[in-house]
Amino acid sequence: MERHEIKALVDGRMAAGKKSLDAMKARLDSEREQFDEKYRANVEQLQREHDELKERAARAMDAASEDVDTAGKDLERSMDDWEARAKQAMDRKPG
Repeated sequence: MERHEIKALVDGRMAAGKKSLDAMKARLDSEREQFDEKYRANVEQLQREHDELKERAARAMDAASEDVDTAGKDLERSMDDWEARAKQAMDRKPG
């Protein structure tokens, strides 16, 4: 996979992750009393991890000496894990 293809893939997945976070935060705001502190903490942790993934993606794309294919695969695994945990958080019922 070419560098620009990996960047496009990463950018698309990061945008999807941001959209998921925005939806979780909106749900949290609208149903604040029904959600417990554990859910709130989970959303905050997912936000921090999303920010870290975004930084890692930018560093990997900027690193001229880094093996782009390896970096892309590592980022993809990290994003897969993050997306699975974000989906679990989205599917969680209040209370």
